[in-house]
Amino acid sequence: MYKIILLLILAVPLFSQKLWEIEVDPSDYLRDVVEIPNSDLLLFTYNTGKLEIRNSQDGSFVNQLIKKSNESGELRISNNGQLYYYQSAYDTLEYRDILTNEAIIRVSPEIEGLEGNPIFDGKTFRRFEIYDNNTKIVGNMIYFDSQDSRNDVNYFIIYDIPKKTVEYKDDPYDYKYNYISKSYLSPDDKYFIETAYNQPFARMFNLETREYEFEFDGEESDEESYKLGALQNGRFQGNNFISVGSADEYILFSFPELNIIEKINFYKQHNLFISQPKSNSLCNDISILTISERYPNEVTKYYRYFIKYNFENKEIIYNSKSLQSNLDYCYVFSIDNCNKLIIDRDYDYRAGIIACYNYNTLEIETPINNFNYFFRENTNINFISQEFIGQTARIEIYNSVGAVVGTLYNGIINQPNYSFQIPELPSGTYYLQCQLSNQNLNFNFVVARW
Repeated sequence: MYKIILLLILAVPLFSQKLWEIEVDPSDYLRDVVEIPNSDLLLFTYNTGKLEIRNSQDGSFVNQLIKKSNESGELRISNNGQLYYYQSAYDTLEYRDILTNEAIIRVSPEIEGLEGNPIFDGKTFRRFEIYDNNTKIVGNMIYFDSQDSRNDVNYFIIYDIPKKTVEYKDDPYDYKYNYISKSYLSPDDKYFIETAYNQPFARMFNLETREYEFEFDGEESDEESYKLGALQNGRFQGNNFISVGSADEYILFSFPELNIIEKINFYKQHNLFISQPKSNSLCNDISILTISERYPNEVTKYYRYFIKYNFENKEIIYNSKSLQSNLDYCYVFSIDNCNKLIIDRDYDYRAGIIACYNYNTLEIETPINNFNYFFRENTNINFISQEFIGQTARIEIYNSVGAVVGTLYNGIINQPNYSFQIPELPSGTYYLQCQLSNQNLNFNFVVARW
């Protein structure tokens, strides 16, 4: 014997929206997801430092990236998606195939007059980027004297790989840029961007004109400080925009001018704070944002969940607060032009689980209509179908991980009422979905055996 308990219909997303689910080491928490250009591949970065390439279609493992002993700095992927490398290395730069780890390019730029000079003990490369279809390198090259750093020579160079020549070199450093906190290429390979370490300055070098075209001073004004924050923490939206959401504000900037296009005070408008700028994204006025909401009557405690937000209407379309089993944590990443959503540990906070959902179907379902169509009668689910006569319907039961465990009906609705016997199922939560031509009807129930 088992008892069927039918619950009230809740405003929850359908688990059939889940596209895939994978298991990883439970000690590995997902910290970033980056799409590999010109491919269906993703770079997964974990809190343990592990770097994996996975397929965006099903999450399957493709390759684990490596770092050699002479390499340091952040990992980079070439803008054509073929190679990966680390930003700093001694003597030789190596660029490896994203799929096989095979070294495709190994190069050691030289500056005439300095190479072989006995005053130097060696050379090192820092904050290097490869661009122009993997034919050029830009970054800093240092000849060093390990006994006396005053003899060190630091050059900013552009190196032509096929020609094996330094085609541009300069010593651009003033006191503001003795140390760099962050450097990277713009997605269009046009600008090399640098932000100073512990200094409120940033600048952009135009790789075509070979000039510093933009410089920003965060001490000059609040607007300049906002621009500096965009370059330090923002996320590119295509080639022409940068967005940054942090604390109580979300700001959208033009690029490269960094003019403010839109600024929203989230705390004033929604009583929410924005967190985790790297996971925030904007696609066609719809964004996903990780947010924090203060506990009632608390100052330092927060609920943490994510929302789907319409920037044009300034409305929250969807939030995950009622679905997450743990509101102290939430890491989410949108991919595929905001068509897919990746959630670490999923809604139910299972260590070692990463799930991918259909982003576009994450909507708050309107519950009132469902009460009109499905209701319980003992161990049957009854369906009032008169409104849908003539339509094709597929009615399926899903378990809590989104797998189909039964089909109740598949065909044209030709009568005003149906009664379906619930099949024998293991104890657990199940979701009934009636798929119609222009909408889905949902029903939620629990099977309890004893």
